Amino acid sequence: RTVYAILRKAEFFKDKERTLS
Repeated sequence: RTVYAILRKAEFFKDKERTLS
């Protein structure tokens, strides 16, 4: 489903932000 993809994308962004910080 698209929801799963969005959720995964959000998690990826969160991880990226965490690494950036």
